[in-house]
Amino acid sequence: MKVLVCILGWVGGCRKDVHKAQRATFLKDVEKFPGLDYKIFVGDNTPTGEDEYDSNKSFEFSHPLTQGKNYQERPLPFDYIPKDDEVVLHAPDDLAHLAHKAKAAWRWALDNGYDYVFNCAQDTYVDIKNLMHSGFEEHDFIGMTYDANRCPQGGAGYWLSKKCLESLVSAHVDFWADDGWAGWTLKKAGIDLTNDHRYGQYPTDVPTPQNDIITTHMGQHPYKIMRDIYSGTWNGPSKGKVYVEWYENGQVQGERING
Repeated sequence: MKVLVCILGWVGGCRKDVHKAQRATFLKDVEKFPGLDYKIFVGDNTPTGEDEYDSNKSFEFSHPLTQGKNYQERPLPFDYIPKDDEVVLHAPDDLAHLAHKAKAAWRWALDNGYDYVFNCAQDTYVDIKNLMHSGFEEHDFIGMTYDANRCPQGGAGYWLSKKCLESLVSAHVDFWADDGWAGWTLKKAGIDLTNDHRYGQYPTDVPTPQNDIITTHMGQHPYKIMRDIYSGTWNGPSKGKVYVEWYENGQVQGERING
């Protein structure tokens, strides 16, 4: 059985090494489990060639302050040289096309023989041992949801079986975000989400040696916290300002989150 931890990144973030804390912490544990790999996926801004009307309208609705202008921007020439654990997809790299990039990443996973994909983001912390002992093989589609429509919370991460991957890569993308699109598309295909609250949000759900929590979605919290969680020295959220800069000392700051 081949399992892939699929991290959806973007070129601007990779240039600033936003995956630095992930590589320094839980991603080091991937090699402890035979058959488990991870890859960070970015796009080279190749147009989708698909009808994007529905997905673009969904982005405009979700981002009214920008009127969806993100997807109308002219992509820059692609000159990024990926690291060994990064995969460049022939797909757009901006936020508005996140579902398209996910679809391309999942197609890559199928083409490379993976049976299960755990999909997450650059600000997700994963307890690899808990992940691999979670019983993911028992279901096709697993994640945490607050949504009556049964869409997973993408930042907390979610599982897709080969059955799900095959359904998604052949489906039309009609929503901009990968989690919403996957949830609604698989629901229409008769595949229901298994709701599992071990995939959580910071600071209420954090993996520690005393619990079985699998992930925590950090959001805009300092990446130093990932290192504290991994080392076992995290003792609860700090008081005061909650949302701070993403980047650790020595990293570049200030670029927006899109391609």
